[in-house]
This record gives sequence, structure tokens and C-alpha cells, in this order.
Amino acid sequence: KYDLTKRDGVLKYLDISESTLNKMINRDFRFKEGYHYIREIKNGKSIIKFVSGAIVEFKKERDNETLH
Repeated sequence: KYDLTKRDGVLKYLDISESTLNKMINRDFRFKEGYHYIREIKNGKSIIKFVSGAIVEFKKERDNETLH
């Protein structure tokens, strides 16, 4: 349903804003480079590709925390 390798898919799947996602990557490090995402350089530009399995796992853990 969602392409969890792309930013837009991750935003919709997790139901979060762009700023929240940026914070999770750059400030509080809930998303770990090499696990939740990888950075690639394409044409001199840094591209983030998300690891879909890790994103699904993150959502399950987050949703479980909400229930308890």
C-alpha cells in the first residue's frame, strides 16, 4: 500500500509530519542510520532510502507502547 522506502510513504504509514520525521532522524535519533534508513549520494545530492522492515517494526513497537 505504501512505499516504505520513500519519505512520503513513511510519513503516511506512520501518520507523522515532515518535521517529526526530520527530528526522528537528526535530533532524537529514534531512526538509526544503517538500520531504519541509508543515505546514498546521487548526482552530488544526499538521498535517504528507508528500510521498510525496520519501519514496520518501529510502528508495531510504537503502537504497543501506546496501548500500555
